[in-house]
Amino acid sequence: MSEYYRVWQISGLHFLLSRPTTAMASISASTSATATTFSSEESFVQSLPECFRFYWQRVRLPIQVIWTYWELDEDMRGESNPARLSLWRSIMEAKHWTQKQVCFWPVAVKRGPGQAEDLRVDVLADILKLFTPRHVLSFGEQSHAALRHYFTSFPECLPDGCTIHCLPGAEDMLPDNREAKAQTWFGIKNLVI
Repeated sequence: MSEYYRVWQISGLHFLLSRPTTAMASISASTSATATTFSSEESFVQSLPECFRFYWQRVRLPIQVIWTYWELDEDMRGESNPARLSLWRSIMEAKHWTQKQVCFWPVAVKRGPGQAEDLRVDVLADILKLFTPRHVLSFGEQSHAALRHYFTSFPECLPDGCTIHCLPGAEDMLPDNREAKAQTWFGIKNLVI
């Protein structure tokens, strides 16, 4: 974890991006999204760039938590880091979450083999607006920076009742950084989906 984030962590700030709302606002927002899901979902899927349709096929509705990190596209397309995948699996098992309960969605995708990542937080923001999940788990500084920049520029794209949890990345927690793992656990232990 960089010194910049460590200062905020020590100060007690764990959630860098969230909008406090009343429970009633959260209920009405999710109810209205459910009422228009089919037609909105259909138009959303048709507008997806081809590289994201791969992810859409794995989405299970309703979406309550989105899990994102910079290297997610690599992991999902076969260039995975086994230690990172094992870490994610152990976190999900500790929370008793299944892959059907968590929507994995990248903040960046590769254009092709050996090419740089293409930052696409706008597509993630469309999912947030359309399906209003309660939580976004953002792992790692690159992911945090991308989300912070986008939602600072477009705060209206972060739905009421949705909290972005900025957590240490796999590179911070591995091979066995117990402090970073404890920070992650502290950030998610009370989340209910």
